[in-house]
Amino acid sequence: MPINHPPAALSTMTGRQGVSLSIKSLGRRFGRASQGAVLESVSLEVAEGEVILLTGPSGCGKTTLLNLLAGLDRPTSGRLLVGRDDVGRMREGDRAVWRAETVGMVFQHHLIPPGQTALDSVALPLVWNQGTSIPGARRIAMWWLDRVGLGDVADERVERLSGGQRQRVAIARALAPDPLLILADEPTAHLDMETGYQITGILREHAQDSGATMIVVSHEHAPEDWGAHRAFTLSAGRLVEG
Repeated sequence: MPINHPPAALSTMTGRQGVSLSIKSLGRRFGRASQGAVLESVSLEVAEGEVILLTGPSGCGKTTLLNLLAGLDRPTSGRLLVGRDDVGRMREGDRAVWRAETVGMVFQHHLIPPGQTALDSVALPLVWNQGTSIPGARRIAMWWLDRVGLGDVADERVERLSGGQRQRVAIARALAPDPLLILADEPTAHLDMETGYQITGILREHAQDSGATMIVVSHEHAPEDWGAHRAFTLSAGRLVEG
């Protein structure tokens, strides 16, 4: 059953469509030019609203690729366009602003800072990055915490939650701004099977309902679980479809 968004009055982002990706001969090296090649020459065209599943052995560069797509890192070679934005050539400050406005990223480890309640962990980025009013941000955050099954612990500090609960807070935090581009790096790796399928469904249905473009790294669920239009394996620094 498709999910329903929070009422439009609660979010300035609702109703936006996803973005296209144009990745051309993208490379990333660490260290000297003769060493440390993680991505050799990755090329991929992704349409607005497309869902891509990415797999590959540990250390093959999947997380590096997601970091490049999110503007958390810069390529050594090649070009990366997200919509009309040349992300690889942006200055660091511009990339940070662009990322806050465009990308929802779910990491393998939740990376939720301690000292905040679950509700504030989701609400405050809406205030800081989207300019949402505090009452509006809290209503959106509560809607999303209910959606991921954490409405009853909204007022608990995140350090008191289990690892799986914190990962669900991170997912709510990533989706609450209704991002154009969702990047998910093994988002169910630390969840039990039942919760993992619940979160898979939430991400899949949100992408379908909102029209967001989604790139997800996962070994635990099949392409159809994610609603993936295409699946790729990253091997030896290159993408292979299928």
